[in-house]
Amino acid sequence: MVNRKTGTFSMEVKKTVDKGKRLLKMHNDYYYTEVKGTPFSVGVALSRGHGKFFFRGNVSVEAGLHDLEQPDVALADEWTYCNTDEHHEHRSLSQIQAIKLYLTGRKPLIKCDRELIQEVLFDAVVTAPLEAYWTGLALNKSENSDKGVEIAYLGTRTGLSRTNLFVVTEDLSNQDFLTAEDKEGVFNADHFPLWYKRSAEQVPGTFVYSIPFGGNENKSVVLASTAIQLLDDRKSPIVASVGIQMKLDFFQRKFWTASRQCAALDGKCTISCDNEDIKCYLIDNNGFILVTEDYSQTGKFFGEVEAAVMNKLLLIGSFKRINLHDYQALCREYAGSSDSGHCLSHPFSIVKWLLTELVIFLLEFNLYSWWHVDLSVK
Repeated sequence: MVNRKTGTFSMEVKKTVDKGKRLLKMHNDYYYTEVKGTPFSVGVALSRGHGKFFFRGNVSVEAGLHDLEQPDVALADEWTYCNTDEHHEHRSLSQIQAIKLYLTGRKPLIKCDRELIQEVLFDAVVTAPLEAYWTGLALNKSENSDKGVEIAYLGTRTGLSRTNLFVVTEDLSNQDFLTAEDKEGVFNADHFPLWYKRSAEQVPGTFVYSIPFGGNENKSVVLASTAIQLLDDRKSPIVASVGIQMKLDFFQRKFWTASRQCAALDGKCTISCDNEDIKCYLIDNNGFILVTEDYSQTGKFFGEVEAAVMNKLLLIGSFKRINLHDYQALCREYAGSSDSGHCLSHPFSIVKWLLTELVIFLLEFNLYSWWHVDLSVK
């Protein structure tokens, strides 16, 4: 890109997410070229997991607009489906309103990305049955009697998202989730939501569990998400990512109940978490504790609690140690102040300066004497 050439290359990258506590490994394809008539170049990075392949279908405009305007549907705020800045009368429009104006063909005409709009209309129609399904679950109180599941959510590659609340907003344990306050949890101009990316990079059909860092036990939640793919193949496009937010204590109760259900004929567990001599933990794929008998250990790195067991897991290959270095943040020396009067406020700095000058003087004097004697001998 510096030489303003056109080309492509691929490489595996490691990216820290979730405030630097988790690692996301991706294989990216990079495309770059010059911008003619300017001194600049442009590059695009596409992840092979969720950014390179896509699925496209056609639906009628009427059906697409009907499902796009439902209350549980939202589009990425920072994505540009239509250019609302070109004309003054369009600047107050939301992206959904701009799409409707574009498809109805009313003047003044507005410029939009037609392919992206076709894809988002298709996603709106295909995901529409979820609204009725989630509503049915909410009305069936026996399915969620203790209100353990709080939110169900879905996101597609086109920036469309659907959400359904199973509790009132005031009772949400994490009220910032899926809002503008949660920068990593929503579609932004430069990235997909964290729950979308993590599930897309996992093996198809598997769930990714995570717990927020720094939350207390009364308001902690667990996120569970999985990617929806057309085929059980890494080259299959990611259609969407779907998941739920549930209370931590609800999730832990489910785990303890499941741990007591054994497949033995007599119904007895050979190893039970009820045994006082056995400590049971449930950890996520990054080694953070999801479930433990000691609530204070929830969310901690497993190696901090059970270092010997963690080392054993590393030896048998269950986990892999990855070292990351931030070379841009490396600072070997303290530059200090450039103000010459700064040393007056520190007496020890004056002494250090005098000693340094004395050593330099002695070295120069000895070198001069040696040079003078050497010339005299010659």
